[in-house]
Amino acid sequence: MNLRRRDFLKGLLAGGTLVALDVPAAHGSGSATAASPAAPPVLLVTGTPCDQEFFGAARALLARSGLGEPTTLRLGRDELARPAALLRALASVRGRSVVGLVEGAQAALLPELWRGAGIAVSCAGEHCAGDLPGSASRHRLLTTPASHGIARALRAAVPAARVEEQALGAPLAGDSGLPALVPEWAAATGELLARVAVGGWQPLAPLPANDAGPVPRAAASRYYASFVLRVPA
Repeated sequence: MNLRRRDFLKGLLAGGTLVALDVPAAHGSGSATAASPAAPPVLLVTGTPCDQEFFGAARALLARSGLGEPTTLRLGRDELARPAALLRALASVRGRSVVGLVEGAQAALLPELWRGAGIAVSCAGEHCAGDLPGSASRHRLLTTPASHGIARALRAAVPAARVEEQALGAPLAGDSGLPALVPEWAAATGELLARVAVGGWQPLAPLPANDAGPVPRAAASRYYASFVLRVPA
């Protein structure tokens, strides 16, 4: 599954920018309240059709965690296409985690940009989905030890979707239950990545390849990339 014939996740692997978060995961309930950084993550909003669902769920998770209103960076397509503009925006939030969603065409050059700026990626996803609610969708998640198993939660929330996980690093012990998520891929992904960003995800065993779910027959009409970044201080 490629983003406009460019493999976003393969670019991350080749660049070696993926690392585990150094914030310990919460134990027990999997809530995001037990191990939160000093500031809530920054939301990188780029004007995709799924912004309302994705970032609405992320904000709701942060509010339930008592972290308050997050900082929002809003970037247009022209800014995403200009590396200097994107780097200036990220430089304004040094030392913070960033949760973002971009459309596929804008995602192609991001791995190289992050690598050059020393920005680490804690987890990332590729998403192919139609415009209508409930339309067929496919998702591939690249995870590190602090985010292992988020594909399990997405697969449970959207059982009609195809969900795959490529897990890097040695798995951490974890046997917590899955959180109750909105049964819609963008909202579920937004909440899951916000949990990872604040250290509130209890890692689970990665999703097995034989449990990825059905292969949707309907052609997806839009491509997205999601991610959790850690900007160096």
